[in-house]
Amino acid sequence: MNSSTPQPTVDARGVAYAGFWIRAAASVVDLMVVCAIAFFLGIELSISPLGSFLGGQPGSVTFLSCVSLWLVVAWLYSAIMESSSKQATVGKEGLGLIVTDIAGGRISFGNATVRYLGKIASALSIFIGFIFIGFTANKRGLHDRISGTAVVVRDEARCSTTYEPPPAGVL
Repeated sequence: MNSSTPQPTVDARGVAYAGFWIRAAASVVDLMVVCAIAFFLGIELSISPLGSFLGGQPGSVTFLSCVSLWLVVAWLYSAIMESSSKQATVGKEGLGLIVTDIAGGRISFGNATVRYLGKIASALSIFIGFIFIGFTANKRGLHDRISGTAVVVRDEARCSTTYEPPPAGVL
């Protein structure tokens, strides 16, 4: 195995915590998903009768309306996906990560909402809340600490510290 390949941090219970860079990659994917949803929803709202209510004039949406729409879409996306049976957003799921409570269980919608609001606090703290992820033993950011959650590696095979190639003939 290449020694430069980052390995997840594994605690005494065998829980592998997801580090900063893999979580950052998942966040980039999630940002693209949220932007696409907000964009298409914004277009729909701007041409509907509700668009005139939001933007003041038919076909226009003010900056405040766009920001509000984006925040609501991001909140619902994160909270619904992380509290679902998948326990992950599209980005986290694609990278084999899940969001759990401290005991390793599924989080509630309310807890996922607190986690999302904690991400806003992490961002407002000049992103120091996110930087915690790279420097703490259990890889938890400010938003994880506020909500009592952790992001862990879902697949146990990804937790091993040694690489065993698949048997011959198996892809």
